[in-house]
Amino acid sequence: MFSPRILPVFSALLLLSLDCATTVEPVRIDDPVVEMAPEPCRPYEKKASDRVVAGFYPAWEHETLPIDEIPFERFTRIVYAFAYPEADGSLDVRDMDQVSRLVDRAHAAGVEVYVSLATKHDADHFPGVSSDPVLRRRFVQQILGFLVSNCMDGVDVDWERWDLKSGQATIRKQQRALLALLRDLDRDIRPRGYGVSIDVYPSHGYGRYYPDAIPDLVDLVQIMAYDFSGTWSRPKPHSTYAHAVGDGTGRGTTGLAYWSGYRNWPAEKLVLGLPLYGRNFNDGGTSLAYRLILADTPAVALA
Repeated sequence: MFSPRILPVFSALLLLSLDCATTVEPVRIDDPVVEMAPEPCRPYEKKASDRVVAGFYPAWEHETLPIDEIPFERFTRIVYAFAYPEADGSLDVRDMDQVSRLVDRAHAAGVEVYVSLATKHDADHFPGVSSDPVLRRRFVQQILGFLVSNCMDGVDVDWERWDLKSGQATIRKQQRALLALLRDLDRDIRPRGYGVSIDVYPSHGYGRYYPDAIPDLVDLVQIMAYDFSGTWSRPKPHSTYAHAVGDGTGRGTTGLAYWSGYRNWPAEKLVLGLPLYGRNFNDGGTSLAYRLILADTPAVALA
């Protein structure tokens, strides 16, 4: 997952159709489950910029960083995290109770707002929902409804869990499920003017599981160039410049070099993810919020 504090970002497969047994109509904007905005969304002028500078804003940080204190002038996009898929294809947005205020403040500053979809800590419904055509259709309907009713600008897919213990057959099934979801978002979300992004791991260890068809289905690929160490490892830096940039085009490289050099994904779609938190190896490698690092060492503050 991304930082618990707002942060800036910046294998060939045989793909089998999942829909051969069931024909499901594309999502329509007038489907009953898709709620239209109660009033037309107010148009706003997006900030002029030749790059994307996005900040992940976790819903559990409302009190730590109130919306009115977000430095919108530093961003072109805010990604509101997280909404969760449920087993029945519905979208759990209970944590996002300040979405209207966030969208109002962000749009007033010319900043886009995306919703990020993630897996709950206690249950991963992404593969089950995405591999079932009927559940997937409902899920996409729910996503579209949330975007429309809250005047948002796009959706981010934070698909991080791969069931390695169950073997390659399960991995391949999860890969097909992810592609099925992205294809439906590409068909039903992007033509309506909404953006779609995805978050990926920064190296071959887990990066290998993201199929090469993904770049054609999304607008941006956000590389999580952090957590190279933590509670699971010996003490060492968890996010360095070398990690982020990488070196060469071999399988062992990381960050930008891995995705653009080794995987040959289009560089213009890659966004480098940076953490605003550290790892405290005096406490077993647990995460340490940037604000706490600043309180202890003010000299490291960003300009």
